[in-house]
Amino acid sequence: METLNFNNATATMAPSPLMTMLEVSIPGFSLIQRFLSDYFNIDLSQYLGALLLVAGFITASNYCWERFRGSLNQYFTCSAEVRYNDEIYNYLMYWISKEGLSKTSSHFVAGTQTKSSAVYGGDETEDEDYPDVEDSEMTEELALSLKNWDRMKKIKFTPSTGTHNFRYKGHWLTFTRSQEKDQGFYGSTKTDEISISCYGRNPQILKDLLQEAQVAYLERDGNKTIIYRGGRGYGGSMDDLEWIRCMSRPPRNMDTVVLDEGQKALVLNDMKEYLRPRTKKWYSNRGIPYRRGYLLHGPPGTGKTSLCFALAGLLHLPIYVAGLNSGKVSEEGLASLFRDLPERCIVLLEDIDSAGLTMKRKDDETPAVEEDKTDDNKDSNKAAVPSGQQGPAPAADSNSKGVSLSGFLNIIDGVASSEGRILVMTTNHPDKLDAALLRPGRVDLSIQFGYASYDVLKGLFMAIYSTRGPEVAKMKASKKSEPEMNGNANGNANGNANGNANGLANGTVNESNGVLTNEQVVAWATKFAELVPADVYTPAEIQGYLLQHKTAPENAIDEIGMWMDTMKKKKATTAALAST
Repeated sequence: METLNFNNATATMAPSPLMTMLEVSIPGFSLIQRFLSDYFNIDLSQYLGALLLVAGFITASNYCWERFRGSLNQYFTCSAEVRYNDEIYNYLMYWISKEGLSKTSSHFVAGTQTKSSAVYGGDETEDEDYPDVEDSEMTEELALSLKNWDRMKKIKFTPSTGTHNFRYKGHWLTFTRSQEKDQGFYGSTKTDEISISCYGRNPQILKDLLQEAQVAYLERDGNKTIIYRGGRGYGGSMDDLEWIRCMSRPPRNMDTVVLDEGQKALVLNDMKEYLRPRTKKWYSNRGIPYRRGYLLHGPPGTGKTSLCFALAGLLHLPIYVAGLNSGKVSEEGLASLFRDLPERCIVLLEDIDSAGLTMKRKDDETPAVEEDKTDDNKDSNKAAVPSGQQGPAPAADSNSKGVSLSGFLNIIDGVASSEGRILVMTTNHPDKLDAALLRPGRVDLSIQFGYASYDVLKGLFMAIYSTRGPEVAKMKASKKSEPEMNGNANGNANGNANGNANGLANGTVNESNGVLTNEQVVAWATKFAELVPADVYTPAEIQGYLLQHKTAPENAIDEIGMWMDTMKKKKATTAALAST
């Protein structure tokens, strides 16, 4: 009965103000208190002081630890932060995916790419070459394994969000990856923020790592030609343009560009002379802007862009492509692109005649009195404009977005223009360009591309059917690895390297070694050039036809007459449609 009275007295005891405050501030506190009291006979009010003491101790410990760790990181560690929208993000993530950190981490991100979509629009599978398999080596099993080769991509692993420790050159480094919400021009996106830190006050180890990552990323391209394209910056407007790397391609041999040898030597030697270190000093001593401009003009398909790409590969220069034909590029955006150009590069502006820069000076000089003409006079003026020529620009075009001629001239040759770059412009109609654009200093060398001459026809045929050096080297290596055949030992193989031409007479590439003798190719090329009229077809048209018979040179010669008849009818039909 005493215990019962004691419990009744306790139950009727008024709660303390502290308990009342806890019940109000902590939801469910009274329920927990009643549960512990009924089932475990525990009165929380007796342990409340100890609980508050423990909670205060934990809070104070966490606060002191955070302050201590903050001071430690501030005064005793070095760190390097890498932004998601910078190209060095690609360098570091590519290096991380190749090193042991990604292999040993138990928490990782799996993907086919490690790059940032904000700074690089290209593919990272460039180093995964398609298997080089001869037709004779192709089996059913190998063909099945290659069926999905283009769709199969190597899976790459990078550390997941959080903190990861690893060793680099005897130092312990910390890799931290986090995700943040970024509010851009077109909405919010989640972006990666990564940092690398080390203990000590010397950040050199971090700089060495970033430098090694950059070298490893660039060495992946080897001798390839890097191509950049102007585009909208990550999260920016159309005025915030920047150079975005889009691809890297194997360099093109100058021998494969079929052009007059004198013209090729002229532009090549001119570029080499311009890129010499002493030339820059010579320009500076005489107060001449260190810039060089080229105009490649001629009909479509004559090799203008091919020559530019071959020159970039031979001179080891990147190509920066700026598109002016979209109408969305503003003068400020184009000026920002040219400001960001490196010194040694080729800037390619294709089809400059269709970029909206033609005839603008004449439009600007149109007298304002013409606006007072009557409607009948306006209609007669419209009817008087010849077909294919540009009439007066509408008034609304003056307010439209784009690049004006004067603005473009200031960008490429103004006071604030960048120096050291090579500007290459291509056009199909040089007569439509303003004379101010073609003056020396803006266009220093003009190269004309024409239809395929006799020498070009012969050169194209030899370029298609002559065996290149890498092909010969591969053939020799494969022959060394194969056992000698009885037919070869007896000298009975058609068209082999001993000069027997029996295998060349059938008009197909010899299947035993794949090599045609130079004399036979020259003879066929001469015959082909004599059958095709000069200065009628573009090199692209001739090359397209030869590619249809890339393993049958004699068939290409035999069927050239039918092809020319087809092209003649096609061009006549196109001309008839254009006249209507």
